[in-house]
Amino acid sequence: NQYSYLQKKQVPGHSRPVSYTHLALTQIEAVRKKIPIVVTNVAGARMLVKSSGFGEIAEREDPISLAEAIVKVITNHTAYAKNHSEAVAFLEKYQDFRL
Repeated sequence: NQYSYLQKKQVPGHSRPVSYTHLALTQIEAVRKKIPIVVTNVAGARMLVKSSGFGEIAEREDPISLAEAIVKVITNHTAYAKNHSEAVAFLEKYQDFRL
């Protein structure tokens, strides 16, 4: 079952679409819990995924792209584990806190 990963993990996020944002707290929480993230292709939101590879970037205002990115992360979540340290390094370098 490709969704069994969701039954084991708590996936932080929100359902309200946005057209722009900075690095969201939910991204930081996901990295702390070692959960790969899916973001839309907007400035700020994509920075962490683009630089670390710890998740997928979906096209903005494209529900099909978003669904595909979510399924890709769910079905390949172990492949993203190798990029977790890059995500942590990104946050520690560009944010004023340590994970």
